[in-house]
Amino acid sequence: MTTLSSLYEELLQEIGRQASIQEQMALRSVCRAARHAVDPLIFARSPIVVDMGLQINKTLSQLETLAKRDSVWARVGRTLRVSQISPNLDLLWPTLRSLKNIRTVEWTIRSTDTFEAKRNLTEFLKTIDSLEDFILVDKSDVDSHYAFLDVSSNLRKLSVTLERSLSPGTRGYPTAMQWIRTVVGKSPRLEQLVPPSPDDWTEICPILQATGIKLKQISKVFASKELLAYLGSYSGLENLTVIQRGDDDLAHLFFDSLVQHKDSLLSLICSAYFEGEWCLRRYNLHIISQLHALQGLQMNVNSYDIIDDCNIITTFLDMAPDMPALRSICIRATATVDSLWGACGRNRIMGERITQTKVDAVLTKYSKSTDSTCVRQLVETHHQIIRPSSPWYN
Repeated sequence: MTTLSSLYEELLQEIGRQASIQEQMALRSVCRAARHAVDPLIFARSPIVVDMGLQINKTLSQLETLAKRDSVWARVGRTLRVSQISPNLDLLWPTLRSLKNIRTVEWTIRSTDTFEAKRNLTEFLKTIDSLEDFILVDKSDVDSHYAFLDVSSNLRKLSVTLERSLSPGTRGYPTAMQWIRTVVGKSPRLEQLVPPSPDDWTEICPILQATGIKLKQISKVFASKELLAYLGSYSGLENLTVIQRGDDDLAHLFFDSLVQHKDSLLSLICSAYFEGEWCLRRYNLHIISQLHALQGLQMNVNSYDIIDDCNIITTFLDMAPDMPALRSICIRATATVDSLWGACGRNRIMGERITQTKVDAVLTKYSKSTDSTCVRQLVETHHQIIRPSSPWYN
């Protein structure tokens, strides 16, 4: 009779990979063989937390576990989360140096962190050749750490968030941006970049283009000539979230640049603050229909484009069956010029509410009249996305 303990370790690990974390925890308690096989999977997804403030007890417990000889966590742990560090904890630095397989570091820098502690952690980061994702949240009121902060050149993701004390125009912001430019310039494998502000892309895009970096994910970026030049310089983009602030002249150029990524683009979110050419129009529908790999689409619509029964939404739904990869859509109302006037934006909210009601009605009517199962499913995804974000929906 075959039992779990008699199965090969590789087979037990394959079983574990298909299980949730709760199922993995239950599986490891069955026998020693299962625990030995599943522990690497569990510890690989469990972050190592270093927080000498609110989570000091958890930190000390984890450090003691990691300090044990041949610790599974030290060998397979992939995520290090640092929130508040102490330079005087003897157990901390030798334990961190024992970590062999760190892929992700999430570091929140605080004003209470000493210069020595930040310097020590930076020296440790330089030794992590396996580091791929670096997520920095700067809550400090100084910028001296950027002078010595360094990370691996193998980065695939870089995300930097700055507190208001380091907002654009303040003393520390240029220092942080100079550090970001330096890291980007030496990271040829970079796939995802999240700078502090959407405005920063104007400065970063020329560096990306000059160094030949081909990002797969671009999020919360303001449309600019620099962005369009970069998008047109390569192919392979998978996820794009762009924010429009009123420059209709760039709209056609933006949608034309998407053709470069027609075989790779999986998700497109185009948020328009105002009505205009950045919303769903017949011209960009022609471009969108060429995005063969597109799975998710979120765009705004002009109120004047949904007046007749044959409108821009029905035109889009007519072509949807010819986009077999498409799995979800969300069509939102946006502000008209006339609705921008009024106390506390009240006119804008009412205008968007009226237009959104019309959008939802058009989608529902089309869904009830069509024989296409895929279109009905797309309309349902719209309602699922729009319902929680619209207080007036019901």
